Amino acid sequence: MAAAYAAAGARWLDRPALFRAGLARLRPFTGGSLYARLGRLFGAQIAPRLRGAGGARVHLDLTDATDLMIVEEIFIDEIYPLDSVPFTPATIIDCGACAGLFTLLAHARYSAAQLHLFEPEPGNLGRLRRNLSTNQTPATIHAAAVGIANGHAFFTGEGFHGHLTSSASPQAVRVEVIDFVAFIRKTAAGPLLLKIDIEGAEAELLPLLAPVLPPQTALFLETHHDEAVWRGYLQPLFSAGFSHTLIRRRPESATIEYVEHFLVRTS
Repeated sequence: MAAAYAAAGARWLDRPALFRAGLARLRPFTGGSLYARLGRLFGAQIAPRLRGAGGARVHLDLTDATDLMIVEEIFIDEIYPLDSVPFTPATIIDCGACAGLFTLLAHARYSAAQLHLFEPEPGNLGRLRRNLSTNQTPATIHAAAVGIANGHAFFTGEGFHGHLTSSASPQAVRVEVIDFVAFIRKTAAGPLLLKIDIEGAEAELLPLLAPVLPPQTALFLETHHDEAVWRGYLQPLFSAGFSHTLIRRRPESATIEYVEHFLVRTS
């Protein structure tokens, strides 16, 4: 694991820090153990350049499992294979942008594309803005969730497990929700690369989104339901001419299965 992290570095100078990130992924540098204290002694905050992001610098906290898991998914497991996109997008939209690592990956490949990022969780927004600012990445950040109507909702959770909820709780924050169907109609007329990872809310959104997506659309999607359910709400996309490839399936419990998909339509 540590060697795989190190190999993601853009330069040899980045690899020792990423090697330590790989160690922290297996056993985070938290707590009072000698291992954790030594790990923090060499620096819990690192900002290596990543080869897969075209040498972009990414801020990582070696005490935060979220940061390390996202690096692993995007730059080691490569769950977003951009080589599969058969056209050059004019617009890239990242729904559930988290810390912005998918955006950095996509911008390295398609530097001329307009970037729109949606992220409602305050902690993620801070990390997102820091990563984009460090790399001077020209993007429009929408501090909002995507939905089927404009309004507000409560958001609970943090990292990449946060989600919208209909009820308030001591841990929930009130966030803006943007009508994403209307946003697509207004913004994405040309070839589109779209990433949606919105922790289950895709079930309500995707059937309404299918009729308004541009003729050339590539969609990276994570679903949070069993196969019978996700096939149901992806059917409008299949009917609209999208082909489908299953990238990865992760059973997490008896009731939730996380599946990464790639859907594409070229005309």
